[in-house]
Parts: sequence; structure tokens; C-alpha cells
Amino acid sequence: MTGVQTCALPISPFNIHIVAGLRNHKNCNNAVINVHVGDRTYRALADAGANITLMHSDVARELKLPIHPDSVTASGVNQNQISIIGRTATILRLGSYDYKHCFHVAEDITHEISLGTDFLSKLGDVTYNFTKGEFGARGEVIPMGECETKFAVRTVCQVSIPPFSEVAVIAQIDTANSKLQPKSYCFEG
Repeated sequence: MTGVQTCALPISPFNIHIVAGLRNHKNCNNAVINVHVGDRTYRALADAGANITLMHSDVARELKLPIHPDSVTASGVNQNQISIIGRTATILRLGSYDYKHCFHVAEDITHEISLGTDFLSKLGDVTYNFTKGEFGARGEVIPMGECETKFAVRTVCQVSIPPFSEVAVIAQIDTANSKLQPKSYCFEG
């Protein structure tokens, strides 16, 4: 197959730096950034937990990109199968840099583009600064979307949430003292 870029790209080692805090900060619930393909702007999730880069099939069709058959299978964070219908290659602009990259084209993803580690490794060290709502790569700062300003909260007892986990904490909020009282986590000793 001439002219078809293979998606088997080597992944270079890179570091991910994460900055997060709770005092008068922006709350960015995910790392969604603007990227450019051709003359269009798309919302892309910079997903350090994904191995491959995905493009929604609607985006590929809108850009009139050829979609080549692909036998890759993928699953999401909940082990739900992602329907990969093929692959395509195009140039993506992030900040002031252009990157030619292979995208797996999917029908059932929530973002227009999802940048996996196969793409993020091209950037060298990257920084997710959730406190300021910024994504940093190659010395450039790119604003994250979907952020809202939050106020500081303190817990009235120590609460430990294991790393690499998501926990829904059911709580009462004491707005007069800016305290969060987790229910059933605080025990009198």
C-alpha cells in the first residue's frame, strides 16, 4: 500500500508533570485543548492514559480524509470496546508546531480528537497544570478548556484517596467556614 502511513510508531520516552491544588484555582476536570487541522479548530483530550490517538469519524469525514481499513481493537477506561473503523494520517497543529500523525478513526468517542501517548511522546516533557488551567509542551502554554473557578475547601478530618483512583465523596459543606465534612469517613476515636 503506497501512500498509507503505518500507525506502528515508536514511542519516545517522555515525562508528564501534573500540578494540582485547591486554593482559589481553576478546576479543569480534564485536559481538553484546542488543536488545528487544516483551517479548522477542534477540541482534543490530551489523554496520557491512552496508548493510541483517536479521531472521531465525523471529523475525518468533515476534513475529507481517506479512511483506510485497520484491524486495531481498543477499549476505554471502563473496558468498553471502542469501535475503530480505520486509520488516517494528517497534520495537526498544537501551539506553533505542526505534527504529521496517524489517527485511528472511531465512531463512538466523546471528544473530536483524543491525543494518546503515541502523540504526546512527540512533545517531549509535558505539563498538565490543573491549578492554572494550562497544558505545557515545547516551552509553550496552551489553555485548557472546560475549566471553572473554584474556592478552597478544607476537610475537618483526614481523608485519603488512593493514587490513580476516582472516588465520589459524599459530603456536607459548611459554607460559613469553607469546610467539607465527608460523611462516614470521619470517625471519633
